[in-house]
Amino acid sequence: MNKSYIGITGFKTIGEVRQAGQIFACEGFLGRDSRLGAYKPMFGIAASNKRLADRAKGGTMSPSADNLVSLLRGVPGGCMPVMHYSTENRGKLADELAELFSIGRMYGEHCSAVQINMDWPELRQVEAIKKAMPEMVMIFQIPQRAMQAYTKNSGLDIESIAAKANEYAGFADYMLVDPSGGKGKEFDVGQCTGLMLALGQKLPNTRIGVAGGFSGGNVLEKMQKLHERVSEPFCIDAQGRLRTEDREWLVMEKVQSYVCRAAEAIRGF
Repeated sequence: MNKSYIGITGFKTIGEVRQAGQIFACEGFLGRDSRLGAYKPMFGIAASNKRLADRAKGGTMSPSADNLVSLLRGVPGGCMPVMHYSTENRGKLADELAELFSIGRMYGEHCSAVQINMDWPELRQVEAIKKAMPEMVMIFQIPQRAMQAYTKNSGLDIESIAAKANEYAGFADYMLVDPSGGKGKEFDVGQCTGLMLALGQKLPNTRIGVAGGFSGGNVLEKMQKLHERVSEPFCIDAQGRLRTEDREWLVMEKVQSYVCRAAEAIRGF
């Protein structure tokens, strides 16, 4: 099974990538600390079909497609660069990812991991991705809107969601419970841990993670609570609360606080 990761998503400049790399190194994630060494720093870079349509143009939280490889080159060794991809074109997902990962010979040289930000992508598309790029590490996101389709009067139908996720068992290296979707909204620990446990039972070879409103102010407490309920190592990812108010840029003071407190949590496990 793949290592768990401590993720930051939304890099737009090489300066952000280099500074975050230094922070992870200073906090011990790239050193000899055996506990921290069990977790990879994950550098998430957002991309979409809009960025492919106009490769010179960036977005609020995504760089231009023309700048992707230069950013990926700045990710330190021992870290996990991941393209976080979204598209409205469900039937073209495999073709679009093939186009994305062909930029600057990205696949195999600079990045071989993708998070698919889509509610339950078509299995035939997933199969096509894996056939074209067999070494691709795949992260499947379960956002709030995907969960809402599985609610009953008693609340979230965790077992039905886990059964649906099990359809991706042969492809999912990671499964991320993400009720926030990069918007900085905090997740409910009880609800998410219940789903994480159910996913772990259905997908024993898949590493499970959670995202939603992580920051330096809450990551220590939330990771401790998650660890109390989830025995297996888990992944986390942060985005919205590490940014400026206009969401354009990462704030390195916020990044440092988040990484420092995450390291503190792991050392206490």
